[in-house]
Amino acid sequence: MDAVRTRGDCGSAHGNYSAFASRCKIVFVPDAPAWARRGCPSSMTSRDGCRRAYQTNVPSQGAVYAYDAQDRLASRTVTSGATTTTTLYIHDLDNHVIAETDAAGVTLREYIWLNDIPIAVIDGADTATPTMYSVHTDHLGRPARMVAQNWASVWDVIYSPFGGVAAIFDSTTKLDMRFPGQWFQMESGLAYNWHRHYDASLGRYVQPDPMGLSSLQTDGPNPFDYVGGNPLARIDPKGQFAIPAIPVLIPIVAGAAAYYSGKLIITAWESRARGKVDPVQDVQPINPGKDCNGKCNPCPPNIYWEAEGDAHGSTGGKHRHGIEWHQAPDCTCYPKRVSHQD
Repeated sequence: MDAVRTRGDCGSAHGNYSAFASRCKIVFVPDAPAWARRGCPSSMTSRDGCRRAYQTNVPSQGAVYAYDAQDRLASRTVTSGATTTTTLYIHDLDNHVIAETDAAGVTLREYIWLNDIPIAVIDGADTATPTMYSVHTDHLGRPARMVAQNWASVWDVIYSPFGGVAAIFDSTTKLDMRFPGQWFQMESGLAYNWHRHYDASLGRYVQPDPMGLSSLQTDGPNPFDYVGGNPLARIDPKGQFAIPAIPVLIPIVAGAAAYYSGKLIITAWESRARGKVDPVQDVQPINPGKDCNGKCNPCPPNIYWEAEGDAHGSTGGKHRHGIEWHQAPDCTCYPKRVSHQD
């Protein structure tokens, strides 16, 4: 076990690394002004056999996390003084968190999604007076603001470039969503990115890429790196490999963003490509690996977008470009650019 010390927005931190180069314990030593300003925890985080955060110890407060068979966050049990509270997380078939319940199964909060974009939160869903908030996202699909039904702001956040919370305004409620695919665990100071944990104060993961060497194609040579150091243009919804972040404004075709379990409709800043510049550039081969049965995980969905002009047999003034994926026996998915009539 090796000890490494680092410094981030929340103060200094040191941790022990296992033979797998994953942090087993993290101890935060907050700078008092930064801690008070950002709500950063002072804690020790321990990891389970799968290298996931499972227990934290914060002064007067601790938490225990549990995960399901698909490595998704399943529960969070927080002890504050003499009070212990358990929250269970319910996921849909696309692996979005759609509800939080207490240990008795009473729904505390529901999340409404449009494809992979959060659009609403409902508090007190099982009560006679539920409260609904609209969620406004940035170009990455990350929540940036929530407003009540009277359009009053109830949660407004400013992020640092690598996703740290620089400031929260109008904080009358909370939201634990961060970068797409990430769920913030306040007690540990980390965000769970499905297959590993992300430390926004450092702009890196605390476990290496589970995809192994295939991540070199999308994330660069550092297995702890987040989206190749380009968090303003790329996202990593599964904690496995980076994909281009397509600005979400106007749906154009029934396509999907380039990660193999999502259904995000591809859009561009305009509803079609500008000139001969496609909205999706520099797409590289991806190896999604194998599942627990040894079968190749599927390739990203094919994506298509609209372009101006008569081409490729089109006579209606528009045609379509796209990217279609083809999988090799070793599971590697190779992208092929295609063109079609409108």
